[in-house]
Amino acid sequence: MSSSAPLPGAARTVDALRRRGLPIRFVTNTTSTPAARIAAGLIHAGIEVRAGELVTAASVTAAYLREHHPDARCLVLNDGPNADLAGVRLADPDDPTADVVVVGGGGPSFTWKQMNTALNCLLNGADLVAMHGAPVWHTPEGFCLDGAAYARMLESASGVDAVVAGKPAPHMFLAAAESTGAPPERLIMVGDDLESDVLAAQALGMVGVQVRTGKFRQQTLDRSPKAPDHVIDSIADLLGLIDA
Repeated sequence: MSSSAPLPGAARTVDALRRRGLPIRFVTNTTSTPAARIAAGLIHAGIEVRAGELVTAASVTAAYLREHHPDARCLVLNDGPNADLAGVRLADPDDPTADVVVVGGGGPSFTWKQMNTALNCLLNGADLVAMHGAPVWHTPEGFCLDGAAYARMLESASGVDAVVAGKPAPHMFLAAAESTGAPPERLIMVGDDLESDVLAAQALGMVGVQVRTGKFRQQTLDRSPKAPDHVIDSIADLLGLIDA
């Protein structure tokens, strides 16, 4: 997807992969939109999404919190609804004594007051969890600061290191891989973000495919000391790569 419009050839490529019997997972760091709405948007654009195929930063974060911080009171900073944080106990947004600070996607709702409340939680002993590790977000209006930029500010101010749940951390990729039943080295990760999508997946043994759409920037690729396994112009070229 590019904004709300599907990339040319995306629906056709997904359909072709299904006909071959290949498992598909849609992996996204988006936290401003609930998973149900993301899936509905893909379906509206002609891209079929089946149950269990959508893996979001929020859902992976919720799983991490349920496992590692059961019953903890979590102060959530997120420019969007928290519908996908199932089983997570939410703290009052003004409570400086929460057990865990969770940083989601950046946006207009992030305020100086909220950041200071989060800082005081951390200085009072709270742990820090970032829903994802993306510092910038690509929008139709240009690039904007995203959640990881705010998480790094809190790290710097508090001295508390964040645990990252979504991309580029392993949690999300491994959750997606486990749900397919295939080992990472048998999977292909296709993405527009060199660091968060492609190289992060390659570090786990997946085949990384960089697409020249979305947030792709040639200068980022040129400057990178590590290279993607493959580079294609569009998701529409994926089948040709697989068949090569």
